Amino acid sequence: MTANQLATHVPDLVMGANQLKSLPRSQKFDGVLMFADISGFTALTERYSMSSRNSSSGAEKLSAALNSYIGEIVENIIGSEGDILKFAGDAFLALWKLQRDSLDYTLMRVIKCGLRIQERCDNRETEVGVKLRVKLGVSIGPVRVTTVGNEESRHYVLSGQAVDDANKAEKFATSGSLVLSPKTWAYTPEHQLFEYRMLEDRRHVSVLSIVAQPIETVGANVDPSYGNQYSRNQKDSGGNLTAGQSVTVIRLSCSAPASTDEHHADAVGRERSWAFRSSTDDEKARLRLYIIKPVLQKIDDDLPLEYLSEMRQVSIVFINLVVSSSDHESEKRNLHTAFNVVYDDMKEFQGCLNKVFMFDKGCTFLAIFGLPGYKHEDDCARALQCSYRLLEHLKVTPNVTQASIGVTTGSTFCGVIGHIHRHEYTVIGRKVNMAARLMMHYSGRVSCDPETFHHSKLPRHFFRELPHKEMKGVRNAGVIQEFVQGEESETVTGNTVPEFDYPLLGRDKEMGTFLNELGMIREHKERGEHRRVIVFDGQAGIGKTRMLDAVIKKAAIEDNLVISSALTMTDANVPYYTVKRLVTVLLQMEDCASHVEREHALLEHIQNEALREDLCLLNDLFVLKLPTNPRFLNMTSEQRIRELHNLIAKIVHQFTLHQCVIFAVDDAHFIDPDSWGFLIDFAADSSAVCVLTMRPFKPDKPPCIAAHRVLSHQNTLHIKLGSLRSSEMASLACQLLDVVRVPQDLVGILQKKSHGIASWCEQLVQELMAVNQLMIVPEGSKQAAVADDEASHITPSVTVLQKSKESSANGGTTGAGRSRRSSVDSGSPMFQVPQLATHMLDQLREMQEEGLQDDDIDEDEEPNMVCVVASGIKLADLQIPDSMTGMMLARIDHMKPSEQMLVKCAAVLGLTFTRHMLEIIVPNTTSWKIRRLLHILMKGGVFECATYHLTIHGLSYGVNQRIASSVSSHFGTLGHGNRLTAGIICHCPKTAIQESDVEVPTGSSYMFMTDCSHLRFTSAFMQETAYGLFLSEQRRKLHRQAAEYLESQAHKCTPCGGGDFLPGSHQYLEETKITTKKTREETTRSKQSLKPDKVKDITTGENHSHNETENYVQDHTDNMMNTIKKSIRRRSVAFVAPHGENESHVVLNDDEGSDEEDNPSIAPIKYHQSRRATLTIRKGSLDNNLSVISFGEIYESPIANRSASPSTLDLERMDLRECRCADVLNTVYPQLVRHWRAACYTVKTVHFLSEAGSAAVTTGNHLQALSYLHEATSMIKDVDSGHNPLADDPATAVTIDRQERAKIQSTMGQALFKMGRLDESMPHFNQALKLLGNRQPSSRAGAHFKLLIEGVRQLFHVWFPERAIGNASKRIQYIEQARCLSNMWHSYNRQPDSLRCLLAATQQVNLAEKADEDLHELISAYNNIIASCQMRKWISTGDHYEQVAMKRCIDSPVGVGPDDLITIGQLYKESMRVRLGNGRIQGALDTGYSALKITEKIHDIDLQMQTLPLLAHALLLDGRIAQCVEMLGKLSYAAMEEEDAQARAAYYYGCLDLILEAGFALESHQSCVDFATMVTADSSYSVDTTPRYYLTACLALWYMRKDRVDLAKQWLATCEEAAPSSRLPNMTTVRAEFKILECRLLAYYHALKAKRDTARVKTPVKKMLKKLKKHTSRFPGLLPRYLHMTAYMHKLNGSDSNARSDLLNCIQTSLKNGNRNEASWAEHSQSVWFDPTHPMTQDEFWQRSTEEDLDWHVASTLEPDIIKFTLPAPK
Repeated sequence: MTANQLATHVPDLVMGANQLKSLPRSQKFDGVLMFADISGFTALTERYSMSSRNSSSGAEKLSAALNSYIGEIVENIIGSEGDILKFAGDAFLALWKLQRDSLDYTLMRVIKCGLRIQERCDNRETEVGVKLRVKLGVSIGPVRVTTVGNEESRHYVLSGQAVDDANKAEKFATSGSLVLSPKTWAYTPEHQLFEYRMLEDRRHVSVLSIVAQPIETVGANVDPSYGNQYSRNQKDSGGNLTAGQSVTVIRLSCSAPASTDEHHADAVGRERSWAFRSSTDDEKARLRLYIIKPVLQKIDDDLPLEYLSEMRQVSIVFINLVVSSSDHESEKRNLHTAFNVVYDDMKEFQGCLNKVFMFDKGCTFLAIFGLPGYKHEDDCARALQCSYRLLEHLKVTPNVTQASIGVTTGSTFCGVIGHIHRHEYTVIGRKVNMAARLMMHYSGRVSCDPETFHHSKLPRHFFRELPHKEMKGVRNAGVIQEFVQGEESETVTGNTVPEFDYPLLGRDKEMGTFLNELGMIREHKERGEHRRVIVFDGQAGIGKTRMLDAVIKKAAIEDNLVISSALTMTDANVPYYTVKRLVTVLLQMEDCASHVEREHALLEHIQNEALREDLCLLNDLFVLKLPTNPRFLNMTSEQRIRELHNLIAKIVHQFTLHQCVIFAVDDAHFIDPDSWGFLIDFAADSSAVCVLTMRPFKPDKPPCIAAHRVLSHQNTLHIKLGSLRSSEMASLACQLLDVVRVPQDLVGILQKKSHGIASWCEQLVQELMAVNQLMIVPEGSKQAAVADDEASHITPSVTVLQKSKESSANGGTTGAGRSRRSSVDSGSPMFQVPQLATHMLDQLREMQEEGLQDDDIDEDEEPNMVCVVASGIKLADLQIPDSMTGMMLARIDHMKPSEQMLVKCAAVLGLTFTRHMLEIIVPNTTSWKIRRLLHILMKGGVFECATYHLTIHGLSYGVNQRIASSVSSHFGTLGHGNRLTAGIICHCPKTAIQESDVEVPTGSSYMFMTDCSHLRFTSAFMQETAYGLFLSEQRRKLHRQAAEYLESQAHKCTPCGGGDFLPGSHQYLEETKITTKKTREETTRSKQSLKPDKVKDITTGENHSHNETENYVQDHTDNMMNTIKKSIRRRSVAFVAPHGENESHVVLNDDEGSDEEDNPSIAPIKYHQSRRATLTIRKGSLDNNLSVISFGEIYESPIANRSASPSTLDLERMDLRECRCADVLNTVYPQLVRHWRAACYTVKTVHFLSEAGSAAVTTGNHLQALSYLHEATSMIKDVDSGHNPLADDPATAVTIDRQERAKIQSTMGQALFKMGRLDESMPHFNQALKLLGNRQPSSRAGAHFKLLIEGVRQLFHVWFPERAIGNASKRIQYIEQARCLSNMWHSYNRQPDSLRCLLAATQQVNLAEKADEDLHELISAYNNIIASCQMRKWISTGDHYEQVAMKRCIDSPVGVGPDDLITIGQLYKESMRVRLGNGRIQGALDTGYSALKITEKIHDIDLQMQTLPLLAHALLLDGRIAQCVEMLGKLSYAAMEEEDAQARAAYYYGCLDLILEAGFALESHQSCVDFATMVTADSSYSVDTTPRYYLTACLALWYMRKDRVDLAKQWLATCEEAAPSSRLPNMTTVRAEFKILECRLLAYYHALKAKRDTARVKTPVKKMLKKLKKHTSRFPGLLPRYLHMTAYMHKLNGSDSNARSDLLNCIQTSLKNGNRNEASWAEHSQSVWFDPTHPMTQDEFWQRSTEEDLDWHVASTLEPDIIKFTLPAPK
């Protein structure tokens, strides 16, 4: 009898219901419910997925284990005539409907069924060591089933007291127990027949066993013992079971079943009748509505449902709703409405709604994103955006009082579980449980786990970090985020031109000139007669920024595209900053955090294929990873720069085809020298104009050559901005104060003293407000009336006080073509006076406290404000400074001495700074005093919070964006109501103040202290003036202190494990000696150091652009250090602990150091048992070599670990996806250069220019790196010529040591190498080694001789390892030489030159072993020499170094730091590659899985994408199809996530190998053809043509095997065109050549078969065999395939004996290597060729399977030789 597949997915309850009733509908009945919860499923899922290399692993084994266990439980329930209502992961709910005369009988059956399940299924052992257990809860009572849905999907929801009771009973149960609810126990007959135990609440009962025979007597029994709680009230409830007050329970036993052995009948079980009933087409259509779409697809395709069972990367969404209902009818309607809201949103975002439950905590929905048929690359983003929209919709859904959503992402078991006749599709795994916990613990919001946050790739400001909560069953949850934004918002990574509210004053003539030029652009752009560059010249404070804002608005109104940027002093020192900024805005890449996002934005705008081929030139400028065009490989630097200029000009032209583009730059005198040349490119287009504002250059600092060329060009128009007319002063004052009239005395002072300089007016008004000499009061108030009587006032025209409706401060837009955002003032705060806000607020509060009457102000209309002079003040008598500097000096003089010192120290740090750094450099004070002083100065308008300005530029600190956006750059936009309530505006994240952080004197209060961590000067003039008040020596000292503090911050971020970027770099700083001749005073000054109590921890921040966050260095680090001394010394290390005969543990410990450690004599001995994360390296399964890594935990005894630190390094914290090191590199080192240069320390400046260059190389900013390094080289030339480049250097004689010079040359070579300029890089590497005393030979004879010498040294190291360690004083020099040689090795390997590769690697090994302590350099050296040995075909030597390297991982004298894990992962990946080439398949699997474990542990996606293709190939050779497919699935997911072209190609390598080698398809043949076709045309694969070569070779072979010779020849021709030019091909290339060889052999067969001339075909075959024989000596792992092809050649030539011999050798070699795939194919060939009884039809099966894309699930169940291709032989 055949089961109805649709019926097996729905319960009997649905099958027997009337499906024709309208929705929503419900039915109510009495029943017994059993809630079963199985423990161990999640652990089992994790164990199978982590041990997938074993033969018993994989999704198939997991599915079998789950269904075997749960199927037996279900069979017992079906056998007892129960109905499985719902599966929910590892739990399910069963129902027995009650009839009035069958209560006792049904209850006994349910209890016996539960006991039988526990007897047979509890404590079930699995083959992977996980025990499965089950706990059962039973309830009785009324059950309501509500059906909701629509025409596409339906779900049934169970509710009622019985459901809640079952859930509660299950919570009382423990594993292995059966618990009855109080009501169930009350109705259970004959309690004396059971062994039971009352639980702690004295109501629930745990039934242990049956101690007597079941009741067989028919009749009524009265049991008065438990009748005081429940009754059967048939009259009131219609036969339903209800709670009541009766004192007795009447028990009615039903008739016994026909069989006298009822227990035996239930144990055997019964068939589920509904599963075998046939259904009509209408019934089937209705049943389909209850089944999830992926299951229906498999049913429709008539495929076994077990193919749906898999470990799959999905996003889980749990939704909990609290629905208020007055009765059952309203509950039904409300639930139906909520369902449709959820379903509609899920459908829109392509999510699958899987389950709906209802318990006492509300209604819960389970949805899944990423199921088969609904997989998208952005499933995480879809899940979050859908959840956000759903939450918003549910908030406005009637009667939904609360909604909570939890979202998680990860590898999860997805599949059909249950019994063959009753099952459902569900998901099981840790991430499923976690999503449910998030939903319940974070109510009213969308919460997500770290994986969802990372993989969503959504902007960071869409998320808000949530507080940590302990969640049951969830360990290492990570940082939980709330998703707070559903749609993209625009952010900016740099300064933009500020927007102003009021109309421009007094610039009609200048604006007319500009508009005239703008008109000429439209009229004569073809002829190009208009000016290409327009410069607004003017002194500081004259109003240039205000003018540019008006120009931008006018240009935008004319439908021009405006790209704007405002520069600061810091930007002038950042190479290519301005051009990067402008092009970034032009291409809308401002909020692109990764190179993938930037590449997407770039390609979206650039559609021209010719331009796309050249976009690789932008890699170094924008940190992209676009493939290099071969056309640029041999170009010189000058040629590449010219091409870059041409490319940018063409990109600009793409935009000017549609509209005019205006590039607006404020403070253009800060444009860096490298960017000036690009402005010419911008303006070269006839539809592009550059508008600049700038100050005149100073005589001692003339413009660079490129700037002079731009500014003096005939097409450049200079517009001089003069002073404002005196008639504009009244209007200006009203705009500044946001009032409608001002005192005439104030206007007179402005006219007399300001000289028409607007910023002077602003500063004066600010000063008068700060000292309370001016007041802002409502018009019509008593104070205004008194002021009018005492003095006259001036009221300007209404038009000049009319605010712009398009002001961003008012929340509007800036017009259609304007490409900028609301921004901070970058140094010209004119017309924007947020600093006045606090004083106005204080005055208005005082007015309110003094009794401002309600009738003074009309509440229906916002009053106008007026400015009045404070009582008793005569403005005419005040001493007003004549100049801006004088005004600033006067203001500083009015401050207290402590305030003055604070302002001057802050000025040293720059326009923006952090409170923590300020606390470091301010002398003789405490943190508490600094916070109090900052509060006073913020209130006085000197400083303001900088977090808001950073936030609106996309530099979020976790501040709520909605709160931040409420702040305006102008006080008037806050509204008058806010003036009465607002205070000092701070947007820094608020945290609880800790007593240990700030020492507050007794009796003091936090009320007048600021917690603002990021501040800025409100006026650039104030900063400049205060900076000039210090003497030169004082400034240098403060800069030095700031630089020394920044040095302590140059370390890796927490997700990378902390530590130095280059091991030993801090030690180098300590060991480097500066050769100087100092005076006695200079020597004294140099000994001054920072006070320990001044150094503060640094809070974690988000990404910051360098130009905006000049001193925000600490926000890129992660609370790593307490003092500078500790931070320099701190390093996470590992200690080796023995652990068995064949393995060792590397114990990872985070040894921070402590005060006690600094003084061992007073350090107390700590006895404790500590837990540490461990990394175990053990010997492989088939050989005796170290090759397998595992992670775990060990506990150490107190005696063995007396000195250990209680803190441990948790490997879970290492997550390279969250790496923030690039932020540190981009900010710390450039600031170190600035401060050491200002401190006039030449040696330090040169050193950190070198370090900044290294940092730029690391982050991919190669052009910027070269700029830093060239500056360092220039300074060295000055030093060598006897001229100190920094005139005030305290050293009378400066010497730059050879090591520093060598490092600069090496870094320069590395930058050029990464830019693809190999020829230019080698001289720098050679020069670096020459400086270090290691001159490299120029001839090959010299290389051979030096190799001989280095080989003898290496032998000495091998024979006398204890004497191999070099001089400790030269350790740094050894390491620097080793690093330089490593760079040279990579350069030689690219060429390739095996001799020089071996020479460089041997030298590197000798030097690294001399240094001894640097594990990173050691492993890097061993990696290089292993690869060099493979080039030279020295297999045994390579194996020796591999074992030496692995042994050093556990024998390192300084231990294994977290950063070394990456190096170890690289070692194991390289070892896998070498072992695979050498034919040691099992060894390759050992090291491959070890490398994969490391990559997954630290989330190194790049290393993972390099490891997975090799591991998948090794598994294929070993015949492990399921595991191979699993690795390819991971590779495909990683490639899509990172959008990595090479990884994507490697995935298709594997898919084609599966088709050719195993005879089944993971991807369809057509998709492989489509991808290969794309690869052949994509310029991304034009440099490294290996993907083209391999893919086309595979397709050529596929078509040749299918006898489609014409197509095979076409692909073969394409393949030959893509052949790599390398003299030393890699293993992938050689594998492709074997496929080409097989093609030619098949062509030879066809020629023999057709009896054509075979000489033309046979000759290239012989040549290829000869060529490949040489390659097999380098890659012995390919020898079996060579022997197989040779045997086939002999067979075609008729030499059967030679063919037999070669096949036998092939089989033996394959089995020896562990190459089961090749052995199976060779045995198949042997059987077909030489067994006359063998049917020659098996190749037909291969032909059919590949033609039909045989599913890999089917292929994995077949014998290997069944699906092997038969190499045809002539008869």
